[in-house]
Amino acid sequence: MVTSEVQRLVKLYKDEEVSITVTGHSLGAAVATLNAVDIVANGYNKGAPVSAFVFASPGVGDINFKRVVCEYKDLKIFRVENVLDVVPKYPPIGYFNVGEGLMINTQKSGYLKLPGDITSWHSLECYLHGVAGTQGASIIIGAGAFKLDVDRDIALVNKSLDALKDEYLVPASWWSLKNKGMTKQSDGSWKLEENKDDREDCF
Repeated sequence: MVTSEVQRLVKLYKDEEVSITVTGHSLGAAVATLNAVDIVANGYNKGAPVSAFVFASPGVGDINFKRVVCEYKDLKIFRVENVLDVVPKYPPIGYFNVGEGLMINTQKSGYLKLPGDITSWHSLECYLHGVAGTQGASIIIGAGAFKLDVDRDIALVNKSLDALKDEYLVPASWWSLKNKGMTKQSDGSWKLEENKDDREDCF
């Protein structure tokens, strides 16, 4: 269980400054929210601050749950929501988002195909790309700016999608056993490498 491991680690590092962070995406974001609340509600954190960073989370709990969560001083929940993603809008009745939110709009990115689709609007890789380039919260297309201030390789967007513009020469859904010729470089970026065997087949 997560909570028993948290208790063990908090006890092990009781003489050090400790903080606890949980994260998740989609249903995992809802579970991460509940996990963070559980840790604080049951005192497993022993006063250590608990943070939850959740991406594309559906609503979690009713209005009373939201009130209780707001009262926990040791708990901070930070939600990231893509404006066109439908998942954070569900369930439509009776459930609420908790914590502070950042609204991003991946349609502002000059790297992604427009308009995108329901899978790209919900993809964790597109969310992370959106966070890396968002220059303040804004839901209006064209408002604000998009600039990749975070050194995050754009090739990651196409790991399991075809969301990058074709001009970037990154194969769609390249993350597989051989990664479709994509190789990780020493700096952590991914590049399309010409396959030696393919070259030999041409002669």
